[in-house]
Amino acid sequence: MTRSRRAGVAATALLGLVVVEALAAYVLGPLSGLTARELNDLLVLSNATLGLALALAGWPIAAYRPGNRIGWLLLGGGVTYASTGGGLALLHAVANAGGADHPAWRAVATVVSGGWAGAIAFFIPMALLFFPDGHLPSRRWRWLVGVMAVNGPLFFALGVTSGFSGEVGVLGYLTLTEERVAPIGLASAVGLLVSYVGVLVAIVVRFRRGSEAVRRQLLWVMLALLVVVVVFALDPLLPDSVLSIYPMPSCRWPSCSPSSGTSCSTSGWCSRARCCTWC
Repeated sequence: MTRSRRAGVAATALLGLVVVEALAAYVLGPLSGLTARELNDLLVLSNATLGLALALAGWPIAAYRPGNRIGWLLLGGGVTYASTGGGLALLHAVANAGGADHPAWRAVATVVSGGWAGAIAFFIPMALLFFPDGHLPSRRWRWLVGVMAVNGPLFFALGVTSGFSGEVGVLGYLTLTEERVAPIGLASAVGLLVSYVGVLVAIVVRFRRGSEAVRRQLLWVMLALLVVVVVFALDPLLPDSVLSIYPMPSCRWPSCSPSSGTSCSTSGWCSRARCCTWC
């Protein structure tokens, strides 16, 4: 099997995993007894949809241009994002069946609680930083990769310790109180701010120095980012709705061509699953 063939198989397998996670959210969520309000408040369907959007954007790049890191980053973001949506639906069914205390399911719950955080703190900003050719704007930007490489696992750990999965009856391991993780939370919030501000600056630098073709590609991303920034800026003024998190995948859709080269939580990091990038 050639290298390109192996890459295509791997990309398809990751996409298939995201589809399974999304189907678990869409089908098993309602069947497990979660009400429409609970599906909305726990972001079960929205997490699955966001993950599926990322994976669909990343699959053709990873499959046909495996050397471009963006495809794999988007697939990674899709897997982690959808793992929380599909995982919560599965865990609720497990809790209804009486398996909430089984060590294996508690281990699954531990990962599910932090899945969304890995997408937000690592995979999404990293994909934007490498857009559109899969390389950094220059070697000077390696420090920002380091920030994301450290803050990604840190933010994931915060998701794990939040005990988010306990909302559906299966509590994961390593759950800590908000007071105990407050210093780490502050450090990770700073890391998130640095990551996304750095990404915005990097995109502007690429646009100013890039060719006409690169500028055309970046224009779509810059427009999408503008929509995201405006939506989140106006979020406190808008009616309380889960819809405010949906513009996020729009930043990645222009890169899906193979040829292209909320509300914050009110208690802790996750309260009724109202978790967002800017908490």
